[in-house]
Parts: sequence; C-alpha cells; structure tokens
Amino acid sequence: MNIAGATARTYTRTNVSNSSEGSYTCVVTWDNGTQTSAAGTLTVLPVAQAITFDAIPDQPAGTPAVALAATTTGGLPVTFTVVSGPAVLLDDVLSLTGIGTITVRASQDGDGDYQPAPDVDRTFSALSLTPATWLTQTFTPAEQANQAIAGLLADPDGDGVKNIFEFAFNLNPKTTSLETLQPGTGTSGLPSVARNGGGSLTIEFIRRRATAAPGITYAAEFASSPAGPWTAATVETATTIDSTFERVTVLDPAPAPNRFTRVRVTTAP
Repeated sequence: MNIAGATARTYTRTNVSNSSEGSYTCVVTWDNGTQTSAAGTLTVLPVAQAITFDAIPDQPAGTPAVALAATTTGGLPVTFTVVSGPAVLLDDVLSLTGIGTITVRASQDGDGDYQPAPDVDRTFSALSLTPATWLTQTFTPAEQANQAIAGLLADPDGDGVKNIFEFAFNLNPKTTSLETLQPGTGTSGLPSVARNGGGSLTIEFIRRRATAAPGITYAAEFASSPAGPWTAATVETATTIDSTFERVTVLDPAPAPNRFTRVRVTTAP
C-alpha cells in the first residue's frame, strides 16, 4: 500500500469510508529505496452501530396487538423476537395472547459495512381484565354514564342476566341469550346442571382464571331447598381453555333426591 505524503512516524488518513473495510498489508520504504520495513497489517473494521428501541408501556386488557418500531444508527432493518411471555410476532406486529409479563428483543446482525448491534430488550405487562375495565371496553361513554345500562347489576339486554354474570361467564351483555354452557367443550354460557350416572348433581361453568380477572370469585354451592342454607363445595375439576378462561366441574358433596345448585359470583375491591 503506497501512502503518498507520509513523512513522519504516524500518518492519519481522514477519508476512510465503509467501503474501505478490510485488511491491508503496509510496508515502509525510505525515499532512497535502500531500506524497507517488515510488512505490517492495517485493519479497517466495520462501523459500530446502536439500536434505538423505545420502551413499551403496559398494555390494558383487551389490547389485541402492538406495532413495534426500532431504528439503527446504520440505517439497517431491525429484527424482533419474543424472548418470553404470552405473545406472538407476525412481521413487526406483536399479538398479545394472554395475561402476564412479555419481553421483546430488537436485533441487528450487521453487514459488510456495519458491526452487529448490541441487542435491546423491552419488557412490559399485558394487564388483567377487571370488571370495571370490561365495562369500559364493552359500553360507550354515553352508556357508561347510565348505571341502568353499564352498572354491574344492570341488565341492558333484558335477558335476565346481569352484567356481572355476563362478564363472569363470557357472555355478551348487548345480545339477548340464555344459552347454557356446552358440557366438556363450551367456552361461554350460563352454568350447566345435570345428574351423573350415580344420580349426583353436577354443575359445570366457565370461570375467569384468577390471574386473568382479579377482583372476582366464584363458588359452586349446593342446598336441599332454594331457601338454603347453601354450602360451597370444596372439590372441583378445572380444565384450562386458554390464558383467560377455564372450565370447572363440581360434584354435589351430599347427594340426595332433591338438591339445588348455583354459582355465586362476588367482586372485591
């Protein structure tokens, strides 16, 4: 490599560009050509780059997807991956599939001109759905101002099922429906009641999982008279449907010819 104008022990070249990346063999020769140095290697490295990936705020319950965006100082495209949590990626759109903590990573592998950029991780939460949040998502602002429509104990569709039960059993409070849960396969509906082969009363119902709906509890209760006293059963079988719901079956702990059952739904602050 002939460096014209090199007249001192050091030489600075100011016009190095990305296209100059690579290794060069250098030899120093005196002007008279009588003495030559041993060969040395000059290496021009790819340019370092960094990723700008803004923090992702916690997402309210019901958010279907989040559009991701990041840039690099090298202007190269960024790749996203889900490190952990209930979410899946399609291109640069992150779809939330449940409740919990989600970590997303932004990466850039570099090319001939730029070095790989350090990964940047962003962590956020997909928040739980409370009864109050559900009411906000379900009813318009005008409807929310009317407690006869958007109150937890209101029945806006007039089907006899109050909003709190529509929320609890995955029903639509704006559509009249008295359908019961399809045993074994259903994902919404009012509790289903039957007798098993031994004649014992069973009740099956949809339940929002505790992590997916804080502030609401369910209790399957049995009695020998509609007037009570009602006793909560303590043994149940729960089958997970998804990150939000599970299907619960409860057997009457004191079987008898005349028995009654119900699901008590309560809310807490």
